[in-house]
Amino acid sequence: MQTLESLQVWCKKKNLPNYRAKQIYQAITKNLISNWSEALELPKDWHEILNKEIPISTLRVKKILPDEGAINRAPTDANTIKIAFQTHDDLIIETVLMRHDRDRNTVCVSTQVGCAMNCAFCATGKLGFTRNLSAEEIVDQVLEFARLLNATRCRTPGYSPMSDIGIMPSKVTNIVFMGMGEPFLNYENVIEAIKILNDKDGFNLGHRHMTISTSGIVPGILKFADEDIQTNLAISLHASNNKLRSKLMPVNKKYPLEKLLPAVSLYMKKTNRKVFFEYILFAGINDSRESTEELVALMKTYFPNQMQLVHINLIGYNPIGSGAPLPTGLEIEKFESPSKETIKKVADTLQKNSILVTIRYHFGGEINAACGQLGSK
Repeated sequence: MQTLESLQVWCKKKNLPNYRAKQIYQAITKNLISNWSEALELPKDWHEILNKEIPISTLRVKKILPDEGAINRAPTDANTIKIAFQTHDDLIIETVLMRHDRDRNTVCVSTQVGCAMNCAFCATGKLGFTRNLSAEEIVDQVLEFARLLNATRCRTPGYSPMSDIGIMPSKVTNIVFMGMGEPFLNYENVIEAIKILNDKDGFNLGHRHMTISTSGIVPGILKFADEDIQTNLAISLHASNNKLRSKLMPVNKKYPLEKLLPAVSLYMKKTNRKVFFEYILFAGINDSRESTEELVALMKTYFPNQMQLVHINLIGYNPIGSGAPLPTGLEIEKFESPSKETIKKVADTLQKNSILVTIRYHFGGEINAACGQLGSK
């Protein structure tokens, strides 16, 4: 989609009144049209030229998983839906919808084609980095799922337009920038996308319903602390010491814990906002009692007066196939997720030390849509 400002320029060139730009903009962002023929508030003789000159999306849906055997249709009862998008330059990105319950639909968006971070446990990192996505390409991922939700609601068994009793809510309620790529290495476009999605005259999703996840790009964290937005921040941590974290996440060599965590503390001080620490658990690597106690000590060392703003999300490892060999020195044959009992023990230890913790539910493993799996197939 185009921004309101660019549509205003287009209308001016066409000698159209300025209010028409807002109508065009809201047809896409509020009415969620999929074709200009659906824009009933606009003159019919505009539809053809709009289809030619103002594409509804910069992305083309390449494939939807799971499907109902029909092109570009998703099942009404799927908890997780993944779309592979094709960009204008024939590149592929993946985006995921997670339906938690009747009240929450979360879209996990990509910010780059591929990723340069090369984390050992992530399929996207094995692809390498190709390019940044534009703000419009980021927004279009969300709008495509918003259209899908709106269309799927209307064909859900038992749905009534009058009572809205469909199985699934009809709109996107949350956005996480946790898909393909490192958001803070595409900083300006990500912030611009957030502003577009937050626009009260457009999609109108609140800042607090969005979360940016970073692997630990310190300059991005410091810059984000000064933004006048209340979007949430998540840090991909995954290890409680530099030795292990550097093996799992090469970014730690440039921004080790003694640089990363003070930057997070400063962010907390400036914003007084909670920070989510994403922590993937790997069997035999970081799931022992000793590792958990080291994590507790790390948090209390760097956030002694800010523990109320620390929230750890525990995530069982999601397999990504054979892929590249493991980093040396891990003393395991392959990455595996700990048992549910072990994950519960880790959570209990954190809670006993007054650390807020959530065990994250697995979404989309059967379609390679879970955390770390995007781009695996």
